[in-house]
Amino acid sequence: MFFMIVIVLLCNCLGEFVEIFETRVYSDSPRIPIRGKGLDQESVENISIVAVLNGFRSQILIRRDYHYSLSRVNANELSMNLLPGKTWANFTASSGLYQARNGARITIREMFFGSKRQNVLQKEYVLANVYMPIKLSLTSPAPEISATKEFLSIRGQGLYHAKQSHFQIELTFEPNLVYKRDYIIVDQSSITLELAPLAKWRQTPGPLVLKSIKGSGGEIEVNATVAIIVDSLG
Repeated sequence: MFFMIVIVLLCNCLGEFVEIFETRVYSDSPRIPIRGKGLDQESVENISIVAVLNGFRSQILIRRDYHYSLSRVNANELSMNLLPGKTWANFTASSGLYQARNGARITIREMFFGSKRQNVLQKEYVLANVYMPIKLSLTSPAPEISATKEFLSIRGQGLYHAKQSHFQIELTFEPNLVYKRDYIIVDQSSITLELAPLAKWRQTPGPLVLKSIKGSGGEIEVNATVAIIVDSLG
C-alpha cells in the first residue's frame, strides 16, 4: 500500500501527460488550434513543440518563429499562428497532386515544458489534416435564369479541391436553400446543382448569392452572385 501511494505522488509531481485532439484546416488557414488535455500545466512562453509535415515523400520540420508563432486561447487550447507569406503545406510542389487528393498531415512528435527535456506526449499525435484551399473565382458573369430552371452550374477556378474532397461539400445560399430538400449536387467538379421538384431557386426575382462553401478543411466565405433569378426569359 505504501509503495502504491508513493508512485501516485510521484506521478502528480511530474505532471500529467498531454493528449492532443485532431482537426482539419486548409493550407492557408491563419491558425491551427492545438486542443487537448494537460495544456494548462505551463505558460505558453515556456512551451516548445516539434511539429512535422507529412506528405508524399516529405517530412518537413516546421520551426517555431520561422513558420508560425504560438499563443494561448484558453486553458485547454493553444494556437499555432501562421506567419505572413507562409503556408502549412505546399500543394504546388512535385508532391502537390498527391496531397491535393489526400491531404497533407501535420503531427506533433514532441512537446516540452520549460527547460525540462522530458517529452510530455506519450505518442506522436496527428494535429491537423491539411487540404488545398477553396478559392472560388467565377469565370463568367452570373447568368439570368428562371426560378424553376432544372440545373445551375457554378463554374470557376479553384474548385479542384471540392471534386477531390473526401467529404461532401456544403453550400450556404442567400436566400437560404436546403440541401436535398431544395436541390442536390450532381457534379462537384463544376458544382452543378439540380433543383428538386416543386422547389425554386428564389421565391421572388433577384440575385442568388453563394455565401460560403464548407469542405474538408472548414468553411470558406465566397459572397458571390451565382445567378440572377428573373420572372421570365421570354
